[in-house]
Amino acid sequence: MVDQQTDGQAQWQAFVDALAAAGSDVHRAADPGRTIDEQRQITQSMIWDLVGELQSLADIDRDHPKWIPILNNRVRRFAASADATYEVAYIRGSGTYRVAGRRGTTKMMYLQVGTGTLGVGDLDRHTMLGDLNIDDCEIGADGTFEVILSAVRPAGYTGDWMQLDASRDDSFAWVRQVSYDWLNEVDGQLSIQRIDKPMGKKDLTPDEYASNLVFAANAIRDDTLAMLRVMNQQIEGLEMNRLADVSASFGSAGVIGQSYAHAVIEVADHQAWVAECTMPEGCSYWNVQLMDYAYSTLDAMYTQSSLNGHTAVADPDGVIRVVVCASDPGVANWLDTAGHKRVQIRFRWIAPAAQVITTKVVRLDELDRMLPADAARVTATERQDALRKRAIGVQWRRR
Repeated sequence: MVDQQTDGQAQWQAFVDALAAAGSDVHRAADPGRTIDEQRQITQSMIWDLVGELQSLADIDRDHPKWIPILNNRVRRFAASADATYEVAYIRGSGTYRVAGRRGTTKMMYLQVGTGTLGVGDLDRHTMLGDLNIDDCEIGADGTFEVILSAVRPAGYTGDWMQLDASRDDSFAWVRQVSYDWLNEVDGQLSIQRIDKPMGKKDLTPDEYASNLVFAANAIRDDTLAMLRVMNQQIEGLEMNRLADVSASFGSAGVIGQSYAHAVIEVADHQAWVAECTMPEGCSYWNVQLMDYAYSTLDAMYTQSSLNGHTAVADPDGVIRVVVCASDPGVANWLDTAGHKRVQIRFRWIAPAAQVITTKVVRLDELDRMLPADAARVTATERQDALRKRAIGVQWRRR
């Protein structure tokens, strides 16, 4: 008997074939020089990418956009800030859209608009057209705000507005919310809708959906390869365990005014990497976090793999001392490598001047002698309490 494949089976097969080809292309490019565990990190990164792309691209409809969580403490790929949630909405540059919301109490909320489709093509195919701090908008007494997105400011409209490129119907809006106090800050709420067309829509046809699935699979390949190129550019020529400024490598993709320092850390079990940081005056936000060697943020829910201006503790001399190692040394600002032999570290900050950061590698049995006698320390009980609060705070955020 000859097997007959239904059209539905053929569409599914086209998706899984494209997915398999994407994985092969990425691993062929990424695996040389990586350990087996680090090759598995690449696979994990693609799985998170698959989650994001299926949510945002499988039923993409630029006339009926919606905010889709695409990076956060659950989907941890591409050096996403442990403090941030990121959402995308795909739109047309020729359309007019209203973004409305409630500000909430997070440290920052930024709205950006750009051209291109995230995950499709190299990063240089995406152009950021504008960056808006929602705190600069008109916010009502009840915390509500509105921003219009369009190629031309609507006649008579005097409110907050961001300009689109009418020639690019492959455009997007992108929101990041950054939290300092995960346990007590409340995420804002957002909506988006096209307002120059009547409401109502029809579902995608099965053929359209099937085509989008292949589109999403190909985006996983493009997205992962593009971000690995960014990572490789940042670490190329870096001396192991030494920080370097990598701010320029993000182009317009980051928040305006935010700077970045990066390092690859490799220490033995009996060693620790220590950074001494002095925050510049006027620093409105900073954090430091660990990532694996596939550029994915380490689990910040159950592991102290990140710190920020709220959670880090300054010593009496005003210096913040961050200790990176595999086992808890009882230092308040410990970052846990979570069993990884090679990790990456990222400092980010918004300030008129650079952070002052010095680093060194020390033996764990010499750490106490190296640190000031009054350096901030924690007990095992205090550490467990802090970790439990992290787990609650992460889960209370929109993911």
